[in-house]
Order: sequence, then structure tokens, then C-alpha cells
Amino acid sequence: YLYSLERIGRLFDVEFVGEHEWYPLGVKTLLGWQKEDGGWEDRDERVVPTAFALLFLTRATEKLVPDEETGPGRLRTVLRTASAPRYYVILDASGSMIASMGPKTKFDVARDTLIELVRRLPDEASVALRVYGHRLRAIEEGADEDTELMVPMQPLETGNRESLVAALRGLRARGKTPLALSLDEAVKDLRRLRGSDRTTVVLLSDGGDDTRSGGDPLAAAAGVGELRGVETVVVGFDVADAMGERQLREVAARVGGPYLAARDAE
Repeated sequence: YLYSLERIGRLFDVEFVGEHEWYPLGVKTLLGWQKEDGGWEDRDERVVPTAFALLFLTRATEKLVPDEETGPGRLRTVLRTASAPRYYVILDASGSMIASMGPKTKFDVARDTLIELVRRLPDEASVALRVYGHRLRAIEEGADEDTELMVPMQPLETGNRESLVAALRGLRARGKTPLALSLDEAVKDLRRLRGSDRTTVVLLSDGGDDTRSGGDPLAAAAGVGELRGVETVVVGFDVADAMGERQLREVAARVGGPYLAARDAE
């Protein structure tokens, strides 16, 4: 499809199709799909998709009417900047995060660390925040589904940084750990994001799913792992039980990212 679009754009020497500037949009799309080895893949086929991608990127089609060459010509150079980073944070606010860690609770430590991170990120970075276990106590009805996208993906500029910090400061740890549901909802949120910029998902939890909803956190993690342009880091924060840590390590394996064990505030 993109190669066909390139042929139309080049043959008729147009930069816009309707209101869309076809070449930079196509480049962003292709770079979002590019594999680590530099090629492209579609349905286990690599040669043909890579060939079509390169034909598009190099604007390989000759114009019907070539440009007239007059004058000495000019060389134009441009600086290509890296795409703005995007972070999607999933924060555990379940009751087990109330446990003490020195003078603070584990949740205070995790929240303060995130606030420090938000303050250090550049203005062009975008951050989304999903929290679970923060609204209902474990004994309350609906605690098994207590997950919320508190802050949708937005750049930190124009005052959004302080709004995000205020949202974090207002959180309290209360309820259960609906990990599977949170990952399922994260997949929906990430699919709605526009553009092809890469997104880093940071999951911070001190244990595995403890709900009775029947959700499968490993299947949900596999759904995250299938998303294009998404990399995931799982942080197991002072995980108390071996079963919970095994589940988080398996979640990390399913999303295709690292598992980082954080045992203390440092």
C-alpha cells in the first residue's frame, strides 16, 4: 500500500493527498514497524516487505516530468532529532503497598520515586498513568476491577507535569491487585495512541494478581508483548512471596522485557 502511495505521489509530483503529507507520515509509520535488525516483516515474510519499505523511503519512483536543472544548485542539510519519548506507567496501589519501608510505606517510596522521575523528564516527553487498587478496599464490592487510567498520554509541557504530580500525590494504597485487568486495559489504551513513536511501559508491582475475576495475567501480558513499538519493563518492588515474584517474572517474559527486582527504596 505504501509503495503504491509513493508511486502516485512521485508520478504526479504531489506532496499532499487531501490534507495529509504522505511522505513524512509514511516514514513515521515504517520506522515504527522496523525490526531491530533493520528490516521489515509481514506474515513471516521479510524480503518483500523490506524491499517495498526501502522503495518508499528512497522515493524510488521517477517523476513523469523531471525537474528542470537551472543554476548552480543547492545542498540542503537537515538535523533529524529523535522522537519524543512516551511512558505508560502502571502503578500498584494495593493494600500490601501500605507495609513499612523505613520511615515510609512502600507506596510512599514508589510514588515519591515516580514524582522524581516525572520532574526529571524533558518537556517533550509524554506520560500516561494507570493505577490499580487505589479506590476500593479489598473487602468492598468491585475491588477486583479497581483499575483506572488516571492520566491519559500527554506531553509534560504546558503545566501537565504539575497536574501529573498532583494526581500522584493524591493517591492512597487500599485494595487488591487486578493485574490481568490492568494489562488488558493497557492494551486498549496503547492501541488508541496516535503516531508511531515508541512507548515504554513501566509496570511497578509488589506482587501478582490476587483477584477472583478469573483474569489471566500471563495472557494479558502476551497481549502487551504483541503491540508494535512498545517495550515493557516490569519492576518487582519488595515482592514478599515467591509465587508473586514468579508471576511477575513470567509477565516480564511474556511482554518480552526485563524484570527488575527492587528490594528497597534505594
